[in-house]
Amino acid sequence: MELTERGAGESAMMTDRSWAWDRYWHADRIASCMDGAGQSNYDNRLSAGWSGFFETLPPGSRILDLCTGNGAIAAIAAESGNQAGNGFTITGVDLADIDPLKFVSRYSGPVQSVRFLGKINCETLPFETGTFDAVVSQYGIEYSELERSLPETVRVLAPAGRLRLGLHAAEGSVVAETNRLLADVDFLSDEARLCDVAAQCMTAVLAVERNPTSNQAQRAEADRCLAEFRNSLTRIETYLPLATDQRMVRDSTSVLLHAFENRRYFDLSILLAKVEDVRSEILAHRHRMLALIAAAVTSGGAAAIAGRLAGLGLADTGWGEQRADEQLLGYWIEGALPR
Repeated sequence: MELTERGAGESAMMTDRSWAWDRYWHADRIASCMDGAGQSNYDNRLSAGWSGFFETLPPGSRILDLCTGNGAIAAIAAESGNQAGNGFTITGVDLADIDPLKFVSRYSGPVQSVRFLGKINCETLPFETGTFDAVVSQYGIEYSELERSLPETVRVLAPAGRLRLGLHAAEGSVVAETNRLLADVDFLSDEARLCDVAAQCMTAVLAVERNPTSNQAQRAEADRCLAEFRNSLTRIETYLPLATDQRMVRDSTSVLLHAFENRRYFDLSILLAKVEDVRSEILAHRHRMLALIAAAVTSGGAAAIAGRLAGLGLADTGWGEQRADEQLLGYWIEGALPR
């Protein structure tokens, strides 16, 4: 991808904070990382701590899940409340255009009662003061403007209401993995230039194949573009065993190769639309990863957030590490309003 194109595409996405996440959550997935395959929540490395928290809430608690995505934490709350017969009332909100009950096939039973609201900015929550008995977020609120979202979080808590947040750790394994995944995207878009050369190849080759009067210069251009596309595919094939996200690299390449091989069946506009769809998916993937890395907090940042919450009136604030298999995953922060 040319730097000018990359900059323009990413600049457009940055003007709409939810664009890349709209695409992501309109799929049959629950969490952005550590999704327990075949389950309706995060895997046990994270879900156990959340289940324990929800089990301590009083029956009938009103719970708000901030930055819910496709409802991983809301689902744990619903299942925990159902098992204990606690009858929670759960609302999940997100800045993205979410509809988990439409897209997630694993959801059934108690999760069906969760109210999900999209296009909700957690810096300006549309709820009355003191509405919720618990406010939670896992890998979400740190993406927001904390100077605005933290006071809003406390505002909507009822007296004795409890807060629990899980934040990405800048020093943790999730961020380290994300940096490795980002290298795969950078290779596809900036080094192999997959989408650029595919579009140029399809345009030049079809200009010759569909024009019996094409001239020598057009044929030479088609040969050059075809050779460049093949070179890109060869570079990607060599890189693939080294990739962290081999599926993403393989799928992006396969889609465009299949489109080119079947070019005789489609108008050029359809083929180029397919290229742009792949390009948009790669850009969105890059945008989400960069956002994650930028949002992650250090241990000092987690302590500062806990202190900020104490200054906003929460009592018994504390923070600690979310770990699994000796790996640092994130930080948790808890507190409660006085009665």
